[in-house]
Amino acid sequence: MRNFRMRISLIFTAFVGFLFVVTAAHAQDMWGGSLAVTSDYVYRGVSLSRGQVAYQGGAHLRLPGQWQVGVWASTIETRDDEGTPFEANFMISHAWALGSDWELRAGYTRYQYFALPSYVNYDHDEVFASASFRSQLTLGLNYSPNIARYRYQQGEEHGAAAAVDATWLQPLFGDWAATAGLGYYDLS
Repeated sequence: MRNFRMRISLIFTAFVGFLFVVTAAHAQDMWGGSLAVTSDYVYRGVSLSRGQVAYQGGAHLRLPGQWQVGVWASTIETRDDEGTPFEANFMISHAWALGSDWELRAGYTRYQYFALPSYVNYDHDEVFASASFRSQLTLGLNYSPNIARYRYQQGEEHGAAAAVDATWLQPLFGDWAATAGLGYYDLS
């Protein structure tokens, strides 16, 4: 099963890379990205960098027909000293404009973890949907059918998880903005 997931991940990664290469020359104003250094990479209430500095970066490309593809990566920390583990997320989504104020978006994200010990498998899939009002208030819903859980003496299990969130983006001046969010993550 792990080999099958790895093949699917490699195919998806190659597909996203192909889209970047083919369309980058024709979409100079349709791509963007980010670089960040953070004091702690906290994802849904869990520190994935164990309180250490994390280096992050991403790129996205808007395609015709309101499609978007992207990749994002971050260093992570584990209890083992094997290599430099990192997370890479591969995303594809589609947006629908509802008048001038509202936008709906739905998509898929593949979470891949690299350079982890062989007994750990955090790789998982997630589907998401969101509604945005004037690109300032966004309400989101995420569902993962196969997220890993680890329990003492019981080992690894995979099961479903869901998250809901609300985010507010306030433009400040120029390209600067402030953001705040609130969410709930159910990993039953």
